[in-house]
Amino acid sequence: SEQLTTEQSENLAKIDSLKKHVDHITTIVKQQQGRCPSTDLPSLVDLHRILEDTLEITQMSCLNCKITKKWDLPELPLIRTDRHRLLQILVNLTHNAGQAMSDLRNPVRTLTYHAEIVDEEFLRISVEDTGVGISHENLTRIFQHGFTSKEGGHGYGLHGAANSAVEMGGKLYACSEGLGKGAKFTLEIPFQPEGKINV
Repeated sequence: SEQLTTEQSENLAKIDSLKKHVDHITTIVKQQQGRCPSTDLPSLVDLHRILEDTLEITQMSCLNCKITKKWDLPELPLIRTDRHRLLQILVNLTHNAGQAMSDLRNPVRTLTYHAEIVDEEFLRISVEDTGVGISHENLTRIFQHGFTSKEGGHGYGLHGAANSAVEMGGKLYACSEGLGKGAKFTLEIPFQPEGKINV
């Protein structure tokens, strides 16, 4: 009886989590289809919680395969921004990072999140991996619509993420020292603080 009760509680928690993420996906699909051209009103966002949601959404991907996640997050205030667009971008970058490390023979696979306030005007968030890296020529092409270096890729993910960043008043860019040397994607969005949180 106790075991059944425990399993029921776990299943209910999974259902609640699934519903939350389905709602997020529905919002993003509507935005991408043009049915919802204007974003939701900005809301107060806890970056620490956004990253937790990001990892939860991507947990069924290769991110479970011996990848170490590191968080380099200082004490940050709540920020007022478009939660769905921010989550969309971070999910895309996290999923790509996991894929970039999935086929490596090197057992050291690290995914690092870093965040900082820049000049009290922008929040800078970076997602860095120790994956396959990006060639110099592709660094100028990865955000183009239709471009992909992955087998079976559609070339929309990074393009859509970059567009979302611009729509939020910010930008998304990448850097890599070359093939086999990992990559770092950095998002900068306007900083609109309200309140303080401890992370």
